Amino acid sequence: MPATSLEKKIAQMLMIGFDGYHIDKNHQVAEAVSKYNLGGVVLFDLEQKDYQLKNIKSPKQVQKLIKDLQSISKQQLLIGIDYEGGQVNRLKKEYGFPQTYCHKYFGDLNDGAFTYEQSTVMASTLSELGINLNFAPVVDLNRNPKNPIIAKKERSFSQNPEVVISHAGQFIKAHAESGILACIKHFPGHGSSTSDSHLGFVDVTQTWSDIELLPYKKLISEDNVNCIMTAHVFNHNIDPSYPATLSKVFIDEILRRELGFKGVVISDDLNMRAISDNYSLEESLLLAINAGVDILLISYNEDYKDKLFINVINIIKSMVKEGRISEERINESYNRITLLKNKLKRAE
Repeated sequence: MPATSLEKKIAQMLMIGFDGYHIDKNHQVAEAVSKYNLGGVVLFDLEQKDYQLKNIKSPKQVQKLIKDLQSISKQQLLIGIDYEGGQVNRLKKEYGFPQTYCHKYFGDLNDGAFTYEQSTVMASTLSELGINLNFAPVVDLNRNPKNPIIAKKERSFSQNPEVVISHAGQFIKAHAESGILACIKHFPGHGSSTSDSHLGFVDVTQTWSDIELLPYKKLISEDNVNCIMTAHVFNHNIDPSYPATLSKVFIDEILRRELGFKGVVISDDLNMRAISDNYSLEESLLLAINAGVDILLISYNEDYKDKLFINVINIIKSMVKEGRISEERINESYNRITLLKNKLKRAE
């Protein structure tokens, strides 16, 4: 079996957003998948002032889009989506998808059987569409009731870590039984923040507490976690230089060594303003990879919009050639991603 090239290993580390309800052979994402071995895509239903990322119109349309993408991929593609339920839900009822509940509803009710039953409905919906990676459950503790991006959107099960652990466990179990990977988020905890990392810099130095690590510690110790998504939160007390997504202290030392996580680390979207307002794409790629991120999620980038994927590969390849990123570091991520995809194949 021929050795995998550096370029193709890097491509497996990328999960890219794109616009379009359908693809043909000339679509940018089709070239990325068929020619360059793209590792994954993320589906959106998003309209911004300067661009749109719209992939979801109806169950049949999404099913066909995914089937077409997988048919041109030499390796199984990761197809990711934010499908938490409630307000953060790309598969909306008006498009023909089932009703969903927010995490807060489950936590307030505190009925594990109900959470499992409803999570099974969600996981079955994903399975029927061909989506294999859900960026959920949220395991942030509801520590600040005025938090604009967690509490106000009812995305936390509870302020009580035991309730969060219990319901996250039911959510993960239901997904695993349908062959869907669940990705817990937002490490090391976004629930105490006073601002939204989609909109800019978020400093949790004064508000974060290590109690926010408890859901990660417990779920990892129970061998329940395949993927973890990082938060773009800054904590001067732990890393005075970088937010968690770009921090070797948070990812390599705390998540990997202290908590013993051996699975795949996925960045939250590097296009979010907490990152993009403060770092160039090149800087954020360099820092995230060297910090220990395995999959780089990039929905969009204004500078590279026409050929985002190819440009990102070339940037990372150049940094490896220059010795700024080691090839060993790329191999670590490639091997973790391969193991993750092997689990998916067994679940099919």
